[in-house]
Amino acid sequence: MLNNDFSSSVFDDIEKEKPFFEYATIGQRFLNGLIDMVIFFLFYIIVITLIEILFKIAGKNTEAVNDLLSDWYFFYSLLFLIYVFYYTVLEGFTKGLTVGKTITKTICVKTDLSPIGWYEAFQRSVLRIIPMEAFTALGGFPWHDKWSKTMVIKIRE
Repeated sequence: MLNNDFSSSVFDDIEKEKPFFEYATIGQRFLNGLIDMVIFFLFYIIVITLIEILFKIAGKNTEAVNDLLSDWYFFYSLLFLIYVFYYTVLEGFTKGLTVGKTITKTICVKTDLSPIGWYEAFQRSVLRIIPMEAFTALGGFPWHDKWSKTMVIKIRE
């Protein structure tokens, strides 16, 4: 589903028609975020389950796991780390795709329409953590796009 061959052919098409691209709609971006958030939380649940399994293997009791997971600093630190890792790996490896973007036929590119790299993927991931940042998308261009000099466009078929 998400592979470099797919994103390579998408960029070949964009290269041929550089002046002719369409920005992703707010609805597509909302759906991207919704799909990716559901998948992210499933991934987060898997990580928490693995932590619990590791604690059991190490011989720790259930209280030790509960104490760790109920610590707000640990909870939010882990949540942010996994969030940044998840989006960076997805967008970096696929040069701008996530599961949500694949389903809605959109892709993230640099403002010059070239593929994003690991650096831009990491930037976008970190910038998404800013409180209330998601609401900046209602104006058309969220901060994580503006500040990382990227944009989400429709994939031409």
